[in-house]
Amino acid sequence: MTGLQEELERAKADLEKAREEGKRLKTERAKVEAEEKNAKNQSELASQLEKSNKLIKQLTAVTAEQKERADKLEATLKTRAENETENESLKKTVQELRSALQAAEAKSAATASNKSDLEDLRRKLSEVEKDKTKLETQLSELKKQKQSNGIANSVGAGDSSGNNEMAKIIEEKEFAESQVNFLNSIIADQQRALEELKATVHALETNPRDPNYGVDSGGGGGKIAGSRVIAPRLFCDICDVFDAHDTDDCPRQGGSSSPPLEQTHVLPRHFERPYCDTCESE
Repeated sequence: MTGLQEELERAKADLEKAREEGKRLKTERAKVEAEEKNAKNQSELASQLEKSNKLIKQLTAVTAEQKERADKLEATLKTRAENETENESLKKTVQELRSALQAAEAKSAATASNKSDLEDLRRKLSEVEKDKTKLETQLSELKKQKQSNGIANSVGAGDSSGNNEMAKIIEEKEFAESQVNFLNSIIADQQRALEELKATVHALETNPRDPNYGVDSGGGGGKIAGSRVIAPRLFCDICDVFDAHDTDDCPRQGGSSSPPLEQTHVLPRHFERPYCDTCESE
């Protein structure tokens, strides 16, 4: 770059010298033409004039050549500068595309993970619904058996073992229904998060250089879709209820009276409560 610049400067200097020499020769030619009128030796003046004309032609050719060379050097310098600028722009574009690709791959992995979690929840829901249907069948059969045996419908003191079994099945059925509702709410949340991730991945694939890709513009506080923090729900291990109070604040602690049966969900023996990473792990 520096060598070409120096060569260009030298060429421009030579061009200027040639122009000055041309001016001097033109002045000399004019002088010779003026002296020609007064000169006695016309042949000598003519020879000198011819030499001057030849020299002027040579200087004109040199001037044109130097100008052409200077123009070429200037064009070369300009092209080289443009190429360097374009190269920097291409490097920046490649880096942006690599970053966008990494972000898209991360979003795709999160989407796949969410799909797997959603399928697990749906399998759990199917199992709970099967248990619920089984309990409803048992309850229906027990009611029919009770009616055929002429047992009274009201529950009071001195209930038989059949009444106790019916109460247990009713409690288990109510618990199964609560688990179905709970799993349905989790599946709905997971489905929404999955749709948000899919939308983010689509945005990255269609416009990877957009600086706002993956940003939730729908009032989400500028968070990346799928990365929202979900507050843990209140849950009481004693009453086995959500959103009412925490275990530490349970009114049944410290010898207080138990709440009525219709406000609790009695867990079957050795029943493992489903756990949701989305609601409770953070």
